[in-house]
Amino acid sequence: MSWTLLTRIAADLSAVGEVGREMKELGNRAGLSADVLIGVELAVCEAINNAIVHAVKDSPDAWISISGEFSSGELVVLVMDEGSPVPEDVLAGVSQENLNQEPASEIENLRTSGWGLDMIDALCAEWSFQSIDGLNTFRLVFR
Repeated sequence: MSWTLLTRIAADLSAVGEVGREMKELGNRAGLSADVLIGVELAVCEAINNAIVHAVKDSPDAWISISGEFSSGELVVLVMDEGSPVPEDVLAGVSQENLNQEPASEIENLRTSGWGLDMIDALCAEWSFQSIDGLNTFRLVFR
């Protein structure tokens, strides 16, 4: 496999959508199904949003780097920043079951934020996060 797309964007939410669409196109080239392609765009955008809103929020000159690699049937995306790492307790609380906690009939009681990692977990075949020497890396895998 070779990295087919490496892009760097300013930590600005207005730049996120285009990167999501580019990664969706890489997934298309990898032969992913239409359902998975929707998940690619959503999960990649959410990972970038999290980096902007939480990790580098106090650094107006910050950059987010995104790499995409694909082969037949698989897309791997890396979202990297030099901001604050995701707290361990937040990572430990991510679970597919979190998406189904409240009954749909009580929509007014649903959280309005804090769903990002749960959504990433639900949309990716696998994912991981690491922070080494000040570099945070989300690794998202789609099949």
